[in-house]
Amino acid sequence: MSLESVAAAAGTSLPSVRRRYRSKSDLVTTAIDSLRIAELPTPSGDPRADALTVLRDLNHALLHNNAMTLVGSLLAEQARHPDLLQAYRDRLVDSRRAALRRALEEGIRTGQLPTDLDLDAATSMLCGALYGQYLTTAGLDADWADRVLEVLWPVTVSGRSR
Repeated sequence: MSLESVAAAAGTSLPSVRRRYRSKSDLVTTAIDSLRIAELPTPSGDPRADALTVLRDLNHALLHNNAMTLVGSLLAEQARHPDLLQAYRDRLVDSRRAALRRALEEGIRTGQLPTDLDLDAATSMLCGALYGQYLTTAGLDADWADRVLEVLWPVTVSGRSR
């Protein structure tokens, strides 16, 4: 994740990269922003559909533009540049986790999910399942978000969540 390697990969010179980006943080922040495909929609009134929208968005973001490669680089650079991983959290992760948690809270409030559901654990399990599946030999399919939500929040035969 050096500026030199970025310049080489882009087929340009280090001075060209330095003219465009003041620092490594600026470069990486731009890369992180490119992963944000779209803003999350406002809640629809169907908490399960909202949770699925958030997970599908995260699923798509992880498959877009080698996002997981960037995550690996951010983790590798964490000791030297903790601000870069924090930028990823601030710009991509925290908003999706918060939206997912709101959907789960609404699912509890409407009786679709158990009242004793551990929201922190459920949110981490749903998001973490996407990262975990990516690392398997099977990889992360476009429908993984649907499959992982179904485990926690199944849809009944009538099409409505339980």
